Amino acid sequence: AIFLEQNHFPLVSVCVLAYKSSKTIHETLDSILIQDYPRIEILVTDDCSADFDKKQIETYIKDKNHGNIVSLSVHCHEENGGTVKNIEFARTHASGEFIMYLAADDALFDSTTVSQYMNAFSNAGEDVYMVCSLTAMSGSELSDIRFFSPSREGVSLLQTASPQKIFSYTSHTFTIPTTSNCIRTSLYTKIGGYDTENYFLIEDAPLFCRMLRAGIKPYWIPNMIGAYHRD
Repeated sequence: AIFLEQNHFPLVSVCVLAYKSSKTIHETLDSILIQDYPRIEILVTDDCSADFDKKQIETYIKDKNHGNIVSLSVHCHEENGGTVKNIEFARTHASGEFIMYLAADDALFDSTTVSQYMNAFSNAGEDVYMVCSLTAMSGSELSDIRFFSPSREGVSLLQTASPQKIFSYTSHTFTIPTTSNCIRTSLYTKIGGYDTENYFLIEDAPLFCRMLRAGIKPYWIPNMIGAYHRD
């Protein structure tokens, strides 16, 4: 299907962060390709995996594009730099007004995930920089859902507490879901990007802590599961 008036929709960049993910990356890509949102950029960035086939990934996405993938770029680094450098590369090369990140062994929950996030931004207003929802924590198969994250206590905090109180909790217990969120890219103008100087693998918690310290609270979407996270 060719979507009408695509340019009226904000561009959403969905960044796939890959490392030794050849057995699972196609499941991740499929979850993006089935989205009903009409204007998506896919950016795949691999952190120097021996089994990564750049051309095959490009062909796979192009062959399955049903008209809503308006931009595509696939990158493979010559040296392994770690998760933080890989996500910062994705951030600085993405073009969307909004951005999402998926590890190449996770997946969006259903075909409406991106649309639900964009509807939430529309309802929440211009001063909201992140929307988030539940993550289905799975076993080796994504369909094997073990539990949902964050906990009920974490969800209650995200819904009702101040940024300062959420920070106090987040400093010792992971609260904001990494996999199930969407970010307005202007957030990075306010708080900076990912901390590649001090961290190698932990990309999300330091950024979320800086966001909360700056008084910026994520917007919680009730009754929504955003993504699967493979254990």
